[in-house]
Amino acid sequence: MPHDVLPCDITASIFICLPIKSLLRFQSISKSWKATICDRNFIKNYRDHSKAVGRQKLLLRQKYSCDFVFRDPELITMDDPNHFFPPKRFHYSDISCSYDGLFLLKNRKAYKTYLLSNPSTREYRIFECPYVKLRDDPPNACGLCYDSRIDDYMVILIFKSFYGVYSLSNHSWTRKTSPPHLVQPYCNDRYCAKGISTQDGVFWSMNKIIDQRVDTTSTIIYFDVTSDEVKKNSVPNFIGEEDYFHLTTLKGCLSLYGGKRRSRKLQVWIMEQDGWKWLLNICNLPIHNLVFVQETELLHLTKNGELVIRGCMSIVSMYCPKQQQFVTVLEDPFSFASICLDTLYFFKHTLKRKRNHP
Repeated sequence: MPHDVLPCDITASIFICLPIKSLLRFQSISKSWKATICDRNFIKNYRDHSKAVGRQKLLLRQKYSCDFVFRDPELITMDDPNHFFPPKRFHYSDISCSYDGLFLLKNRKAYKTYLLSNPSTREYRIFECPYVKLRDDPPNACGLCYDSRIDDYMVILIFKSFYGVYSLSNHSWTRKTSPPHLVQPYCNDRYCAKGISTQDGVFWSMNKIIDQRVDTTSTIIYFDVTSDEVKKNSVPNFIGEEDYFHLTTLKGCLSLYGGKRRSRKLQVWIMEQDGWKWLLNICNLPIHNLVFVQETELLHLTKNGELVIRGCMSIVSMYCPKQQQFVTVLEDPFSFASICLDTLYFFKHTLKRKRNHP
């Protein structure tokens, strides 16, 4: 049967179940297939379907290389032949934040230049923040969010007394005044807090530095997509005055992990519709709690209830709650690790496509 015989709605229902690699190839089969795959409604439906079925990959950057590699988050030892190579000027760049398969990279040498990329499709956009005038005046926090009302992804950069919002669809910035007490007292000037994104907005745990060896979770701030404002969020009552917690997302929900400073046990909580719920404890930590939280990222909760962790020395491991032990799954160090949603999402009118690496 010729490929153009099937109705568009049936074709779209078949395409939505296919991996992105196949869809990118199918765009060259016919004009009708390309129109279906590039349709904005299909792209949104594909993204939502990817979330529903857990179509995710683990994106890793090798510590001494500019290459990004993909792994199956459930079976991390299985290689994925796909690689992502950012433009040369962004080699070895820091990943500032990510959401829905989009990643924000900061050029280390160009103090106000950023790259927003979809590694799955190798599409990217380079832009500059007009509010950064000096190299020693970086943002205190950054984040990515999606506004479903206007179908737009936005980059948020928070400075000491204001914040800027970059619209991906309009390719424009908006500057807004923010109460300075929300950010300034809680930030280390040398560190840009990475935003943790959910469908409701972007959250940051702003940690106050007491001295060289002591940090504490001072407050949580968030960018409210509905009101377009940066606000202060209440710290959960299970966080003590000297406790240290960090934010992440597990199972698509906002999560907290941390606890008592000298403890070898770490608590993991998850935000559900009726509030914070305890999820599990990570016991028998190799080092005390504070160092573990500072140097560790909780990346993924598998279907079997195991936690994928990028821990000390940048080694990726799994924690098995039943055995209460860590298992090293990747011996090579990775300077960056994040869950990457399979999505076709990007705005085509000003995109640049990265050629495949030879």
